[in-house]
Amino acid sequence: MVNSQWLTMTNNTEKKQLEYFILDKNIEKLEDKLSEFNIFDAIGGIRSELRHSNILAFLLNPAEAHGLGDYFLKKVLKTILSNSDDVSDISLIEIDINDFNGVEVYREKNNIDILLVSTHNNLVVVIENKVDSAESKGQLLKYSDRVKKDYEKFNKLYVFLTPDGIEATERNWITFSYFDVSNILKSTLMKFESRISEDIRILLKNYLEIIKRHIMTNGEIANLCQEIYKKHKHAVDLIIEHKPDKQAEIRDYLLNKIGEEKKYIEKDDCVKSYIRFSPVAWKDLDIQKEGHGWTSTKKLLLFEFRNTVNGLSLHLVVGPTENKDIRNQIIESIRENRNNDINYNPIRNTPKFTSIYKNDIVTESILKGEIELIYKEIDEKWKSFIGKDFRKIVEDIKNHVDKSKC
Repeated sequence: MVNSQWLTMTNNTEKKQLEYFILDKNIEKLEDKLSEFNIFDAIGGIRSELRHSNILAFLLNPAEAHGLGDYFLKKVLKTILSNSDDVSDISLIEIDINDFNGVEVYREKNNIDILLVSTHNNLVVVIENKVDSAESKGQLLKYSDRVKKDYEKFNKLYVFLTPDGIEATERNWITFSYFDVSNILKSTLMKFESRISEDIRILLKNYLEIIKRHIMTNGEIANLCQEIYKKHKHAVDLIIEHKPDKQAEIRDYLLNKIGEEKKYIEKDDCVKSYIRFSPVAWKDLDIQKEGHGWTSTKKLLLFEFRNTVNGLSLHLVVGPTENKDIRNQIIESIRENRNNDINYNPIRNTPKFTSIYKNDIVTESILKGEIELIYKEIDEKWKSFIGKDFRKIVEDIKNHVDKSKC
């Protein structure tokens, strides 16, 4: 009898939670947003790398009937160059004044997502597009070797496009993000809105909305969803509980682990693929106020779990900033004064995202197993990290910051 009463009470509680969820005005607002017609929702494949590569190749080709000429292409190239300090043979000025109307745009040539060849400007651009998947081992090296062979005398740009602009494993690949793409789309719309056809205007607006809604994590719809989830967590969990998602489960487990250390750790902006946090001890450091174009907290240094289908790893990342001097100082200081007890990465200073520490938490083989085994592996690696590396890294960074002030 007791069990029956408890079951009835539980069912009634869950029913009330669902009713409260349904009556929330934010649900109606979200439904209105999602009900707005978008051609890309209609054709499907909104997170398909193939679909996004096709759209980008269309916009990057001045010969296509979009009415943009080489404007979009030049904006992309200039943004890519601004993301790299290492490309010495190609200048922003040359990109701006040169004519790119004769560029050849290839899709999946030698398995390369997008290949741009400008014979007139002696330039080849290789774009590897990753929306949800990670780069395969040796993939980027294979592509760059092939391009070096096929276009030996050309200047070359190797571009790694991802939602958050993470760095590639190969040194010569430049980071490029869908945040960059969205900014370029906005400026293109502002400049050409009154000059292009209605069809192309709708295409650009729809594509921009899809990027903000499904690829980027800080759009209006994403914020609305997060607000609804906070308010109706139990109701939403009831709805989705029969649709397991291992990466989401790992994210939630990691957030719980971070929450258990709230005396020492502050959670930062998180999505399923990237779970970020920072030490409380760094809260008042000046460098933690210098981040720009990364997370809402404006922090420059963040620990970041990279939660992919190929494994789980923990990194210490120096993010983008407008103050390059501070960024370079902290990276150079770490490089010159490494703690041999810590697995600091062989550091290369990239303009936006530089990983200066890496800790492999869960390998791909373990990730394919039962979730309980994954949790066990996380528990062991996290306990070791908190007990050893975390404390030392916190002190290392504080010492390097103090030295840079001297």
